[in-house]
Amino acid sequence: MGKSPTSLIQIPQLSKNKQFLTKAIKKAMPAGAVLVTPIKSSTKETIHMVDIDGDHVDEAIVFYRNEEFDREIYVLIFKKKNNSWVKTIHEQVGGYQLHTLYFADINQDGRKDIALGTDSTYPGTEILPENMTRELHIYTMKGHTLNRFFTKQYTDVVVDDFNNDKVPDISLVTFNRSKNVNVQLLQWRHKKIETISKLKLREYVNGIENVFIGQLSDHRKALFLDSGIGAHSGWTDIIKLSNQQLERIKIDERQLLKAYYLDSRDVNDDEITEVGNMYQPQGWEDAPYSDTPWIETYTQYDSKGKGTKVEERYVDVTHGFYVVIPKKWWMNVTVERGKNSLKIIDLPKKNIVFDIQWYPNHESLTSTNSRVITKSGKYTFVTQSQAKMSEYQVYFHLLGEDFE
Repeated sequence: MGKSPTSLIQIPQLSKNKQFLTKAIKKAMPAGAVLVTPIKSSTKETIHMVDIDGDHVDEAIVFYRNEEFDREIYVLIFKKKNNSWVKTIHEQVGGYQLHTLYFADINQDGRKDIALGTDSTYPGTEILPENMTRELHIYTMKGHTLNRFFTKQYTDVVVDDFNNDKVPDISLVTFNRSKNVNVQLLQWRHKKIETISKLKLREYVNGIENVFIGQLSDHRKALFLDSGIGAHSGWTDIIKLSNQQLERIKIDERQLLKAYYLDSRDVNDDEITEVGNMYQPQGWEDAPYSDTPWIETYTQYDSKGKGTKVEERYVDVTHGFYVVIPKKWWMNVTVERGKNSLKIIDLPKKNIVFDIQWYPNHESLTSTNSRVITKSGKYTFVTQSQAKMSEYQVYFHLLGEDFE
């Protein structure tokens, strides 16, 4: 006799498993404790499933801060036994914030270690960038304890395989009181973590904002450092490895200094990192910086410093959108802005390339000639242009789409 559809439905084991785990975590945490996620992380998970004892079964790892006691960061590690989760480790790791977190076999014993960066400032506390308040701690699991085998102060840090030798390495950046930026490449050698290479960067920067390992256009890895400089400007350093030594890629400084700070990132999803910059459109050369409708540019570089621009865009952060400018108009447009409108105009012909208006979603459209491009949570974006709507929808984007 065939089974009914209802009897064939099974509750996913993961869902039930998660329920047991959540219950175990809540029971192990003291009153007033809150789970924390790393400030610098590609995910916002609070529960990390990682095999750190080498038995090919994932442990569950969480971090919390006890708001009613010492406000410091603690780690809880659970192992699954039958259908329940058992707490095996409960230790203080220090600091008031969890800045960064990596799981990698740093000491080459066949098991993943925990590399975590803690910050000794409480959330919301203002500090000077040169006051290094972060410490990198690396732990290995031994039985029911965590053994810390490395500690070092840092400003920012990346654990990766920069030198492509299939052994994790540590790119550690420090910014000191003399306003120098120092970069070190560290790796496990001779039964300890050793410094492979050092590099001193002499730019007078205000602080390090963004550090990560990305890919150059010739498919080599590089360390990207985005910094603040002056009152509001930005600067980017790109560092490669040459014969196991850190080396700054030589690029015209005008390409790396930007009017306002702008992150380097992969804007076109081709797995190659672009360095952001910006320029004043024609007709705005004498305008105050704060009033200028900057055009952002994104350029890929190779390991020899040769740059190739891949995108220009106009960004409106206030209203949450950006417009990608087609290549044939790069460096040849100007911008006209109204209270709720934007025109991007080509030069020298002065033809309107993009004509965009926006209204709060609760308002009715005032023109029967308006065609809807898209809607955000707050605004309806329209155009009165007779150009193909498909063209507008290719080049017009909501800012939220850029980070999905």
